[in-house]
Amino acid sequence: MMEEIIAPNNDKNYLHFNPACTNPMVKIKNTGKLPLTYAEISYWVKGGSKWYYEWSGYLAPFESQIITLPAFDWNGLDTTDRVFYAEATWPNQTPDEYAANNKLSSSFNMAPQSEEAFIIYFKANNRPEENWYVLKNENGDTIYSRNTFTSGAISRDTIYLAWGSYYLDFNDYDAGWEGGDGISWWLNTQNNLETSGQLNLRKLNGQIFKNFNGDFGSNIHYEFTVGYPLGYNAPKQAPSPPQHPTGLLETIEAKTNLSVFPNPSASTFNVMYQSSRPANGEIQVTDALGKTVKQFKFYQSTAEVYPVNGADLSNGIYVVTLKTKDQTLSKKAGNQVEL
Repeated sequence: MMEEIIAPNNDKNYLHFNPACTNPMVKIKNTGKLPLTYAEISYWVKGGSKWYYEWSGYLAPFESQIITLPAFDWNGLDTTDRVFYAEATWPNQTPDEYAANNKLSSSFNMAPQSEEAFIIYFKANNRPEENWYVLKNENGDTIYSRNTFTSGAISRDTIYLAWGSYYLDFNDYDAGWEGGDGISWWLNTQNNLETSGQLNLRKLNGQIFKNFNGDFGSNIHYEFTVGYPLGYNAPKQAPSPPQHPTGLLETIEAKTNLSVFPNPSASTFNVMYQSSRPANGEIQVTDALGKTVKQFKFYQSTAEVYPVNGADLSNGIYVVTLKTKDQTLSKKAGNQVEL
């Protein structure tokens, strides 16, 4: 199931990761009875194209995992109705038996827009060894980083950026706390443990356009665009959806034999019906949603072979069902195989 959309999302529980403009973050959960080792995640904004990510790993039943998705195309975003969608499908390369919890949507705020050149202004406290920062683009490439500061000194690093989406991570780590206590925490200043620092972003004329609260714990994560607001970037080439194996679930009953061959197959396959007594009925091939895609009738027959052209079928798991006046053989215990 798609358990949560962490970014982009304007929910106050996810403020640390938002507003977002680079890598979406979602959480999936395995609600099946078997370990989950594969899932296809599709994601997009309202008005934009779908993007795809193939997750692989190991999730035991009822375990969850946060996934950071690759950067995608915000082009086409409906800026008046900002909605992000994420959907998890194809668990372990098979159609989901319960698709109602696969998809979520979230409303989100626009990421801030910066000028192409600006200054990272930092006044260190008396523990500058605890601090470092890194500036990266949406592909994760490091544009600039710094980890050396002087106690009480002011650094002004001028940054020049091309148009695109970026994120700044400023970090604080105190080995004594085994975590961060920011650059200006009231308890530290009250007890004279640390002095107070300052961090902000400034235009080249010195005007502050983003000031950060010094009491931030371990990390400040700030995402922004340069050159254009979200939805107005140059379009990217949308990826093709992943290809998945097609399979058939055969149903078998005593006194009646229903077989499919060759199986697996990429095009034409045969459905063979054999019975110990003549009967009237039909054979149906249905997709994972229960829609009939192929159908064959037989009359007073004990054996029939029906060639099926599967070239026009989408990749997926299909079910072969035998129906007669007296019985319906469908979705009984059988073998699930690739086609």
